[in-house]
Formats: sequence, structure tokens, C-alpha cells
Amino acid sequence: MSELVDEPGLGFGAIYWRESSSLSFFKMKKNLLKRLSFKKLEKQNRILKILYNNTILPKDKRTIYGQIRHELRSKSSLSIVRNTCIETYRNRAIITPYKISRFYFKKYASQALIAGLRKV
Repeated sequence: MSELVDEPGLGFGAIYWRESSSLSFFKMKKNLLKRLSFKKLEKQNRILKILYNNTILPKDKRTIYGQIRHELRSKSSLSIVRNTCIETYRNRAIITPYKISRFYFKKYASQALIAGLRKV
């Protein structure tokens, strides 16, 4: 069972997972594999897209390039990559510059743990 621990007096970086739960580790690993797959296949996917949309090439070759691209799409789509909170691995309501969920953003902001942030 994972437990969130806050070390007093050590600030923002002191909150950590005591024992990483298998679910959070699985989510983190799965997200990393998706990002690596996208990075590896991005160039190939763009080249295939250019070849598929090239009207100078014969129709049968363009069809082959489209089929290859269709097979790659499930592995190399940017839409499958989600931003996740670095504290809770939640993928909704993420404050992108800080990479944390809105709950933790509010918690850290109220404790003045985020540098350069002040209440207006």
C-alpha cells in the first residue's frame, strides 16, 4: 500500500511516495513506453504522410503508403500520450508548467511552496 509522506521543513521536494504502488508504477511505465514509441516512429509517420499526400506519385503506391501509415497510427499517435501529475499520476486537470494536478497545485500554493506564485 502506498502512502504519501510529507517531511516537515524540507519544502516542495520532500513529498514522496513511501512505497510506490504497483498501479502508479504501471501507469508511469506505460506512459513512458507510449512517449518513446511516438518519438521513435514520428519521423517515419511524417514521411509516409508526405508520400501519401503527394499527387505526383501513382495511386497504387500512395495507397500502400496509406496502409503502412494506418498500421503505425495506433503505436505512434500523439493523442495517446497524456500529461500526468508527477505526484498522483492523475491525467485530468493538470497544470502544465508545474506538471501537477489542480488539487496539489492548490495545496502547494496555499503553503507557499511554489516559487514565484503569489495571491492576487
